[in-house]
Formats: sequence, C-alpha cells, structure tokens
Amino acid sequence: MDIDGDGRERGGEGDSAALVPDAGEGGGEDRLSDLPDDVLACILGLLRDTHASAASNVLSNRWRDVWTWVSNLFLHHNKPHDPSPVRSALAAHAASAATRIRLLNVNSLYSARPDATTSWLCVAAPLVTGELSFRNRSSVPLEMLNDEVFKEIIEERGAFELPRFTSHQDLAEPVFLGLSLPPSGVFAALRELRLEHVQFHGECTLDDAMLPFLEWLEIRISL
Repeated sequence: MDIDGDGRERGGEGDSAALVPDAGEGGGEDRLSDLPDDVLACILGLLRDTHASAASNVLSNRWRDVWTWVSNLFLHHNKPHDPSPVRSALAAHAASAATRIRLLNVNSLYSARPDATTSWLCVAAPLVTGELSFRNRSSVPLEMLNDEVFKEIIEERGAFELPRFTSHQDLAEPVFLGLSLPPSGVFAALRELRLEHVQFHGECTLDDAMLPFLEWLEIRISL
C-alpha cells in the first residue's frame, strides 16, 4: 500500500529500513514478528512518522496491518492542492478498525488550500477520539507568519469550515488559514480549542449553545 500518493519511499523522523530483521551471516530467527500486535504498534509509534510505519507492511503478511494499531498518527503533505496522502492514510487506518486515533498530527509544509484541508478534516472528524493538531505552512518562519497575518492577506486564500466531531475532541493549532464556523449546530464533542495565526471568516460566535462542553479556549495572533 502506498499512502504517499507518489509511489516513492519516504523518509521521516524514523527509518523504516531499521524494521527489517537482520538475519546476520548465517541467517537468524525473526523474533520481532513474533511479538503481539500491540507491542509492535508501540515500536512503530516511536517512529512518529506514519508513512514510515506503513512502509513496514512490505516486510511480510504478518506486518500488513500492524501499523494500523498505532493510535498516534503523524502525517504530512507537500502539495497545497493535494492532501491525498493524508486522506489515504486515514482511510486505510479506518478500514482496519484496529484502533481509534487518539492523536492526529498533520503538517502541511506549504500553504494548503482551504478545500484541500476540508477534504481530509471531514474524513478525520469521526475517527479521532483525542487530539487533532494541524499546522499549516510549517516550513515558513514565524516572523513571516506574523507579518502576513497583520497585513490581512489570509482572506485571499479562502477559509475552511470547522467540522463537527463525534467524540471527545481537542483541536489544536490550525495555522494560517481563514476559519469559518457553521451558522448553526452544536459541537457537542469538542473539549479544547486552540487556534494560532488564524483569521476568522465572517461573523464568529462562540457561545455555550454551540460549544456546550468546551473546557479550554485559546486564540493567539488572530484577526
């Protein structure tokens, strides 16, 4: 399965090659694959790179779905118009139904389009039971972000609508995009909301009727 969308092997914070058992000169026993799925998932989780974790499925049939036992996903995409690596990884994880996602961390290196952001957020909303962290333009220096926010050019890039989550949810750091909220409805599952370098699109009303269970709200560097 290629969740990267371009057919190429990716590197990350971890090295998927390190997962291949070393048989040595005279061959050896693959004791790693004999470990329980949850233990293997803990090992893959240490990579903090879901693309690298998913690459382990080429080792054998035993490893095909082991990466889906990892409950913390770290994803990124490089093309502003194409979030398919994120969508594909979420869909593959959901198809296995091995575990729910406790942490989803998504980095877009460049300026993601609002419609592209919405497309994977809608897939993620019913899957994430804990924290969803989205950092847009993660390769841009902080000083440049500050300058562009206060020059009010974010609106030119458009806005994405915050989806309604179906379980306990913390949403952290949607950066450098316009944000719109539905005109009506209830975010019954949202517990924490942290926004940084965000510009609200249109009228913004955050009240108890819309966010009845919100416990923490933090908004920094916003227009």
